[in-house]
Amino acid sequence: MTIGGTRSYAEDKLYARQNPQHFRVFIGFRVRVCSNMMLTCDGVSDHLLCMTEMDIFQKAFELFNKFNEVKESTLYNLEALNNTWLSQETFCKIIGRLKLYQALPNTQQKSLPQILLGDSAINSVTRNYVSDNNFGMGNGDGSISCWQLMNLLNEAVKNSCSDLWIDFDRKSQKENGV
Repeated sequence: MTIGGTRSYAEDKLYARQNPQHFRVFIGFRVRVCSNMMLTCDGVSDHLLCMTEMDIFQKAFELFNKFNEVKESTLYNLEALNNTWLSQETFCKIIGRLKLYQALPNTQQKSLPQILLGDSAINSVTRNYVSDNNFGMGNGDGSISCWQLMNLLNEAVKNSCSDLWIDFDRKSQKENGV
């Protein structure tokens, strides 16, 4: 979850004495802010006009209280993931289709939802499904909850990204003689 705020001096009249200042405050699980102050958020966000620091605090807390509605639905969806189970056969179909996606021509990939997982991440999910005691097939029958699948996918992406940067850093150090 991300909580934060931005301020754009371009929106403020800096030479005027008693004009409200512009702030954007947000709270959500996925937040994107670009350099021209465009803000997208899956939670709640608001454009605040404030005269004092107390105004900022008061309006920010009002905004954060609105997040409870979004939080409740998000927590309900996450809880539903833990109560939804996949058989080993269904898990294998998902992995197979992820692998198949990588082999499809670009024209066919464009007609499908974009999948940002590479081969190494998919292989990592499969390895962890077999070996991970916390999120793998610990039930003995091979079934796995969608929550466990989500954690396997997160772990695979996290590891593949860090491995990529570590390998890149090592290669650049060798090239530079470090």
